[in-house]
Amino acid sequence: MRKTYYALIAILLLLLLTACTGLPGKITILGTPSTTTTSSQVQEMGGEQQLAQQLLQNINQDRAANHLPALAWEPRLQGSGRQHNLVMAAGCGLQHECPNEPDLGKRISQQGVHWLAVGENIGEANPILSSTDASRMLMAIHKGMMDEKPPDDGHRQNLLSKNFHRIGIAVSIDTSHTLWVTEDFAN
Repeated sequence: MRKTYYALIAILLLLLLTACTGLPGKITILGTPSTTTTSSQVQEMGGEQQLAQQLLQNINQDRAANHLPALAWEPRLQGSGRQHNLVMAAGCGLQHECPNEPDLGKRISQQGVHWLAVGENIGEANPILSSTDASRMLMAIHKGMMDEKPPDDGHRQNLLSKNFHRIGIAVSIDTSHTLWVTEDFAN
């Protein structure tokens, strides 16, 4: 059973790498290169912070492997990401800017973050039925981002940017068992 599960994950990642829009209903990621709603619809998992910290650890390991300094955790960037997860889950879907929502720079500024450059990676995955599913799918999204190749490597560029020094990661799971992740970056 595990071999079948891992084979399916590998196939999903392979398909994901060929088209950044991903597979509807499975894993989808969308990123932007560096650029100068109701809470009842998204329920924070008890382990949301643990998942975000696990992802931060993986991101910083990848940065170290590329001779880059670690990104510092910024709770206000996590707050902007959490707000964006709520908007996406409320019906906007996987979008960087939803109708009637401020652009990325304004969203981050509204959280009190001063910046010169910002970036954002977003993703979704489903179904998430357990914390193990959430962790595996979150790491699959990250692996897909890191495995991108130019010229379609906007996620990887954000993750390995020399211009970004801070990150906030928001992980949420909505009532339809969809995991939403927003990684907001700033210098």
